[in-house]
Amino acid sequence: MKQITTFFLFLFALCICTTAVAVKTVTISYADFAAVSDKPYSLTKDGVTIEVTKGTKNSDNHSVFKGQTLTLSSSYAITKIEFTCTANNTSKWGPGCFSTETGSYTFGGKIGTWTGSAGSVTFTASTNQVRITQTVVTIDDGGPDLAGLAWSQNSYEIVQNVDEFEAPTFSKTTDATVTFSSDNTSVAKVSTSGVITLAGGVGTAVITASSPANTSYAAGEATCTITILKSATYSLATNIVSGKKYILVVETSDLCLASRSIESGKTYGYLPVISAKKVGDDIVTATGNEIVITGEAGDYTLTDAEGRVMWMTGTYTSFQLGNVADGANVGWTISIAADGVATITNNDKGKTVQYSTEHGSFGSYATTSDVLPYLYTEKKTDAIKEINSNAPADSRRFNVLGQPVGNDYKGIVISNGRMTISK
Repeated sequence: MKQITTFFLFLFALCICTTAVAVKTVTISYADFAAVSDKPYSLTKDGVTIEVTKGTKNSDNHSVFKGQTLTLSSSYAITKIEFTCTANNTSKWGPGCFSTETGSYTFGGKIGTWTGSAGSVTFTASTNQVRITQTVVTIDDGGPDLAGLAWSQNSYEIVQNVDEFEAPTFSKTTDATVTFSSDNTSVAKVSTSGVITLAGGVGTAVITASSPANTSYAAGEATCTITILKSATYSLATNIVSGKKYILVVETSDLCLASRSIESGKTYGYLPVISAKKVGDDIVTATGNEIVITGEAGDYTLTDAEGRVMWMTGTYTSFQLGNVADGANVGWTISIAADGVATITNNDKGKTVQYSTEHGSFGSYATTSDVLPYLYTEKKTDAIKEINSNAPADSRRFNVLGQPVGNDYKGIVISNGRMTISK
């Protein structure tokens, strides 16, 4: 009996040891990184790879710049990630500046904690730069294999009538059945085999692939986010009309880009760009990014689509947004050349708005070595301007936009100078 008891105790201890070995932690310190400044950097340690799209190694931390990403990956399931940062919560450099679409992420003080089960986890420094002193990654190298669900591209932002959509491919390693769903079928749909198609609507759709756990593979999930932005047509401006809305456009032999509003909530920054398409003499691009120009020649004020006044300060080449410092000159001088090129100069700093080919954004610079923009304003499509009641009878039928319609059209119809409702 004693021998049997001892045997079972041995088996129990063996099970505990086996379980303990399956789960292990990998600690990555800022000191593990080689010197790097304002560049992508990465390293692999004990089966875990960390990749940063852009940042710097500092004297006591390594950083992820605002808007850049940090990705941790392993051939085994990552079940927990713990960041120790140099600041608290959502303060600049703190863990609360990170966001992720995978698993669950929480933070408190200088510690940010992720939990879940994935082979790769990407964090974005969404609201500010993040500075990390240490990262502890927990992996399970004894559990079932990962499901390996993956889209060839995880997110799309498409300007309606401008960008082409090339559907991502889907792959998996699990032998379990994968189900697919869309949370907004008016924007994008997905077939039972994982083929994504656009549905014509404007907005955002999250396509989800999921599989259950079985004896060989862990449960899996992968998402692909598709955002369709509404577009409008804009025509080239030849003069400035106070109170009118404009966008900046850069046109070169291989570029056609329009200005985009700086992220909501920010008080400074460079104007990002978004894709545009030349259609005849007009431009088609995303709507909702217009700049309102008010005032008079030599003293214009620029206000972005968020209602923030755009001005300059110090030696910065970025735009200040919103609250204006006491005594600051927010005035701009704008001139449009015969070829349509606009020169927009801040009266206080003498800096001119340009598209930087190096940074891929609009800033305001002391020298005009980059690309000066064109100004475009939204093109309005007029409805029928005049109906002549004395004109000869005309059997043609039009809608309120002046477009020809057939006899089976339902709605407001204009024909022969009369407006009727066809039901």
